[in-house]
Amino acid sequence: MTKHLKDAEDSALKWYQDTFDVIQKEPRESAMVMAGTLLVAKKHTLATLALIKEKHLLSAQVILRVLVELHIKLHWVMCDVENKTEENDKKIHLRLQSLDKKRVEDDSKLVKELDENRFSQKDKILAQLKGQIAEYEKRNIKKSPDIASICKKLDESRVLIASNDGELWQSWIYPEFYRHYSRAVHSDLGLVRKFVQKEGNKILFCEDINDDPEQLIEYTLTLAADINKLFQNYYK
Repeated sequence: MTKHLKDAEDSALKWYQDTFDVIQKEPRESAMVMAGTLLVAKKHTLATLALIKEKHLLSAQVILRVLVELHIKLHWVMCDVENKTEENDKKIHLRLQSLDKKRVEDDSKLVKELDENRFSQKDKILAQLKGQIAEYEKRNIKKSPDIASICKKLDESRVLIASNDGELWQSWIYPEFYRHYSRAVHSDLGLVRKFVQKEGNKILFCEDINDDPEQLIEYTLTLAADINKLFQNYYK
């Protein structure tokens, strides 16, 4: 297990460094944002492996869920932009702005719910968010679809569709990764019950969920490898 984790960490570090090197060979308009996104993916990858190493499997699943979301969004951003051209750079940048517009609109909805008597910065933050939304609308930037809709679009675009595997994003990637590991983020009763059991008049506690750490390592490496492949295929 220890060797597997060390090999996984070494492999992930090499993949990310190789991709950074490729991006920096010929920086383009999209390179700065993509390099930043790659750094975020690297952090999440290494954090997941570190938590597995420390036997915090539930916490590792929380970070893994975030990495899955990034993985799905990046496939949507890079869909149909295989060749490195100025036009495709603009398409990538447009999709990244669409994701950000959705983030800004979601933030705005949450801030509106805050009690202004207990949150003095409410009006100031709302004004800032409103300004960002107005700027995106001025440039005719539409907000991105939600994760489920993105998965549907990826299936329609035949992204990662292998023979006899069917609609991988909707029928496998989305439910197996994103929805499955959402339990670690949103602690429902199904998850809570894994931590306690009754024996006579006593309640016994479990230290962590009884999931397979080797599988979590493989999932993490699969996501990291796929994210790096996306970038390298475009910037090579």
